[in-house]
Amino acid sequence: MTQTITLKGLTCDACVKLIIKKFMKIPGVSSTRVTLEGLAHVEAERSVSESEYKQVLTGLPYEVVTVQ
Repeated sequence: MTQTITLKGLTCDACVKLIIKKFMKIPGVSSTRVTLEGLAHVEAERSVSESEYKQVLTGLPYEVVTVQ
């Protein structure tokens, strides 16, 4: 299952790498692509909830806007 997540707060390549690292820690996620424009494409073996995405970004300056 592929999900598209819209994010706010990305300003550099380090932001992209950190979000990829955090999203890959979610159980069931097999791959993640993130753009500086704030789009993340996540491939997972299950539907990951918006709250799970938000939880792994807690304390970081990024915001999950939508999950589709």
